[in-house]
Amino acid sequence: MAILRQQIIDALKTRLAEISKAHGFYTDSGAHVFEWKSRKWESRDLPGINVTDPSQADDDSFTEDRGLTRHTLTVTIEVACGSGSDSPADIRKAAADVEKAISNDQTLGGLAEDISSIGSEMGVVQDESIIAGITMTINVKYLTETFKEE
Repeated sequence: MAILRQQIIDALKTRLAEISKAHGFYTDSGAHVFEWKSRKWESRDLPGINVTDPSQADDDSFTEDRGLTRHTLTVTIEVACGSGSDSPADIRKAAADVEKAISNDQTLGGLAEDISSIGSEMGVVQDESIIAGITMTINVKYLTETFKEE
């Protein structure tokens, strides 16, 4: 059986890949979805989304029998757009698309208890090309049996 943390990331990536104008979103940011993208953004990757899960906090004190652990997985969602879509308004549309995609099912098909937003940060990087984007951070809460990875 797959590890629940990986199932959650896979479900998020699938959900984010649905972001397209054809599906009623403002942008086509879901055209390229990556997990822990290690190379720099290139024009062929744009628009695109990178999903990382850098940290997780665990709490087993909420249950009397100590048989369950509640995990709070911190997920970072970075949306990058090329120079043709780098206005602040377009980046805000991309952020709204991510929020809409996630809000469609905040349990990710029953994998999670809930998803909550922590915040976001916009920015522009300029070297050979201009890349604008937004980094959004969310918490995904889910339960497992204590010391079990499923």
